[in-house]
Amino acid sequence: MVGGYPSAIVQEYAKEPLSETQEYMLAQVNATRAKFGLRPVVLDTTLSCAARSWAKRTWRLNICAHFDPVTGQGVRERVELCGGQLIRGGWEIVACGYPGVTYAITGWLRSPSHRFVLLNPNVTNVGIGVAGPNLTQSERFYTIVATP
Repeated sequence: MVGGYPSAIVQEYAKEPLSETQEYMLAQVNATRAKFGLRPVVLDTTLSCAARSWAKRTWRLNICAHFDPVTGQGVRERVELCGGQLIRGGWEIVACGYPGVTYAITGWLRSPSHRFVLLNPNVTNVGIGVAGPNLTQSERFYTIVATP
């Protein structure tokens, strides 16, 4: 166990390459930011480790939350478990049960707190996580971890 999580979860997602869905999601996030005159964000592997592990965990537990109900851990601890630190701060946004990336991004844009993160001009790096029963089907869980 690492910080209340099985260490295998962290290790599994730290090494996992991006899936087509995650690459598409990054492209859509950057396209959305461009519509608002913002520069693109850069994918960060440590933040992606934290985002993927949380997307997978929320899907497995069927919850939509920022804190683990079993361990009480939040985004800061997840980033640390992946070997990083949120030195300059950071944010996490989640979308649960959406049928696709476009729907998740639309949902985030309709929520003031999520919109703030997605369209924050100070955000430069992101990690992206997507999980679900089958990534070609509906009811996926999405997580973005963002830092300045």
